[in-house]
Amino acid sequence: MLIIGRAIAGLGCSGLTNGLLTVIVGAIAPRKRPLYTAVAMGIGQIGIVLGPVIGGLFTEHASWRWCE
Repeated sequence: MLIIGRAIAGLGCSGLTNGLLTVIVGAIAPRKRPLYTAVAMGIGQIGIVLGPVIGGLFTEHASWRWCE
């Protein structure tokens, strides 16, 4: 079940990334596109790095009872 959920999340993330790049191409001037693309991709990479760290902190120090 977890693998299927991760696959669905991956499909959603790929759709969001494609949509974001489409919006950047349509809304931003060509000479500013690299900056906006780098910022958007950088924020995504920070989320990939910090997600497991924050999740580990929650499970280590807050236990599972905080989500009830």
